[in-house]
Amino acid sequence: MESRTTRLTDRERLGEQYADDTRLAVRQETHRRYSERPENIPKWVLGLLAPRAGDLVLDAGAGNGGYHPALQSRQVRVVAVEREMGMIRSASDSSAAFVAGDVAALPLPTDSVDHSMANHMLYYVPDIPRALAELARVTRSGGRVALTTNGNWRESPLQQLHERAARELGIDAEVEIASDRFGEHNLEQVRAVFPSAEVFEQVNALVLPMTEPVVAFYASGPVDAVREPTAETSRDLLARVRELVKQRIVADGEIRIPKRLICYLASSP
Repeated sequence: MESRTTRLTDRERLGEQYADDTRLAVRQETHRRYSERPENIPKWVLGLLAPRAGDLVLDAGAGNGGYHPALQSRQVRVVAVEREMGMIRSASDSSAAFVAGDVAALPLPTDSVDHSMANHMLYYVPDIPRALAELARVTRSGGRVALTTNGNWRESPLQQLHERAARELGIDAEVEIASDRFGEHNLEQVRAVFPSAEVFEQVNALVLPMTEPVVAFYASGPVDAVREPTAETSRDLLARVRELVKQRIVADGEIRIPKRLICYLASSP
């Protein structure tokens, strides 16, 4: 697949989205507080990656360092590559060595890390095959690589409410979303670089009994899934989705949003 810039991969938009970790933190906190079953995603992913004490692990697209406490508990060394300076500043408490850089051009020597992971970020990369090749390049042969993403978000009740609200308001929401670019359907693409890749899955749900936490989660990202997002479209969509969510909660007592975490796990060739 050729490199291409879309709404999801536009550098200016991503710079705004991740100027700091405010939006990301809302999503992380929503998953922490409202998951139907308790979950510890970093612990689950690291259980698959299985680094040993002293190993050097690359966290590509590290964000605000959400995986780093779990990594630290395993007594591994961490090099974190992150493109957005706002995220690096937000991760000031992390013990990892942060390096400013892009997963499609990793600023690391060949065979320099024992294991690599890229968590919930490959859908933001214009050239996914190149990013996968870079992860293979820097990870020693036999080292493990974990790539996490989401299941099909188009099946989500919140995405469906978003699309309904957009239709009612005359807003074009026929756009690519994250799980379209890199989701549960990318095994063949991953195996083109990592032939041993397997798929692991964790199933859960968000269960939210109040309107405002749903709206805050929606405002942290999903609201932007329109052709031409503006302050006006966001305002109008937030207002209409708030009404629709409130109606759902009045009728059902809660809104339940099924979620699936996908992890591609492979050995570096």
